[in-house]
Amino acid sequence: MKILGISTASHSIGVAIIENNGLVCELNVNDNEVQSEDIVSMIDLMEKKFGKNIDDLQAVAVTNGPGSYGGLRGGLAAAKSFAHVKKIQIVGISTLEAIAFNMINCGRTIVSILHACRDETNIAMFGARNGSLVRLTRDFVIKDDKLQRLKKKIGDKVCICDTYPYARNVAFLGVKHLEEGKTDNFLNMAPNYSHKPNIREYGNKN
Repeated sequence: MKILGISTASHSIGVAIIENNGLVCELNVNDNEVQSEDIVSMIDLMEKKFGKNIDDLQAVAVTNGPGSYGGLRGGLAAAKSFAHVKKIQIVGISTLEAIAFNMINCGRTIVSILHACRDETNIAMFGARNGSLVRLTRDFVIKDDKLQRLKKKIGDKVCICDTYPYARNVAFLGVKHLEEGKTDNFLNMAPNYSHKPNIREYGNKN
């Protein structure tokens, strides 16, 4: 299977292609906000840099939350466009699952975390078994002070993972989800925000 991975939930955004469970190419940049056209430009650059093409993609996987408001919207817009135009499958991947994938070989429980806002952190727990992740909790939000107390309590009993949800991780997890029959409909996919976007109408001072 040849699949495109798109990760736009954090400050590091990226695109990657894997084929037959091997990484073909990947491109990452740091950006605070991302638009769908930025992702398309990155894919074009990746194709030129590595001499690869996406004409024969079979699926696209994309981070669908939690994460930044603009980043998730831009990534999903690009992924949904690819799925529609190329008539391929699409699958949404939890940002926290993609982060946990960085420590898939730790052999212990993984606590995956991503800073949110309002002194809070997104968190989820996974088990690392036989080279795959097993979800132990849903994605949830915890106050930063409670997270610090939790870290002190659990000590080195678990693996704390707070790195990036790399695009290659999203692609690898996408293959796993597709093999399990977990696909999405591009028509009704929407970001899974941990907080409602803080948007006010112009002139509203409240």
